[in-house]
Amino acid sequence: VEEIVRRSMSRELSEAYHNSDPRRFSQTYNAALLLAFAAAGITLVIFAILIAILPKIFFISPPPLVTAARWFLFIKALQSVTLIVFAPTFKMYKVTERFIAHNMIRLTINARGFIAAGSILYFMDLPIERAVVMFALITAGYSVTVNVFSSMLLMWRDRRLVPSPRSASRDALSRVI
Repeated sequence: VEEIVRRSMSRELSEAYHNSDPRRFSQTYNAALLLAFAAAGITLVIFAILIAILPKIFFISPPPLVTAARWFLFIKALQSVTLIVFAPTFKMYKVTERFIAHNMIRLTINARGFIAAGSILYFMDLPIERAVVMFALITAGYSVTVNVFSSMLLMWRDRRLVPSPRSASRDALSRVI
C-alpha cells in the first residue's frame, strides 16, 4: 500500500499545481491527503493481521524471535503509516520540480539500512532478537525523521501545503482515485 500511494498522485497533483485556479490545487492536494489517511488505515489493518498471525504463517525459532518479529512488524507499520500520510506532501518535491532535493532526500532515506546495520555491528553487542528490533527502530526512525522533516520544510515554504481537509472536494477525490 505504501508503494502504491508513494508512486501515485503525481499527475493529478501536477495538473492541479500548474492550474491557474488556486482552489483546484487546494482541493486536489487535500483530497490526496484524505486518500493517504485512508490508505494508512488499510495499512494498519494489514499489519495488525500480520502481527496476529505471524507464528501461524512462519516457523520462527527460538521463541524470543517471535516477539522480536512482532516488534519489527509493529515498528515497520508505524513507519509505513507515517510515510503514507506524508506521501502527498513529499510528492510535491517532484511536482514543484525540486528534483535535486528530492533525489538527495531519497538517497538519504535509502542509506538507512546501511547506517542501521553498521551501527548495530560496530557500536552494539546485542543478542539477535534485540538486534532485529534495533535495526527496525533505527531504519524506521531515520526514514520517518527525514521524510517528516523534509515534508514540514515544504509546508513551511509553501503555506498551501498545510493540510486543510475541508478544502477537499468529491470531484477532486474522484480525480485522485
